[in-house]
Amino acid sequence: MVTASAEDGSCSRGHRALCAADMQTALRCLEGRWKMMILAHLFTEPVMRFSELQRAIPGVSQKMLIQQASRARKTRYPQA
Repeated sequence: MVTASAEDGSCSRGHRALCAADMQTALRCLEGRWKMMILAHLFTEPVMRFSELQRAIPGVSQKMLIQQASRARKTRYPQA
């Protein structure tokens, strides 16, 4: 847990740069219109087939779902 903040001046430049880099990495993992929705469904079910995921997210095209799911699979997400 980090208690120092940039506002109170106790956060060093190196620490702020590291925090900014971590934030950019996290946002890059979640970018895309459908990625959050896909991940939400995948994290709620232990196993979900592609067709089940497609039915669970109305409005997403098959092409977009394939692209976003493929990118999500290649992304290394931090473990909780």
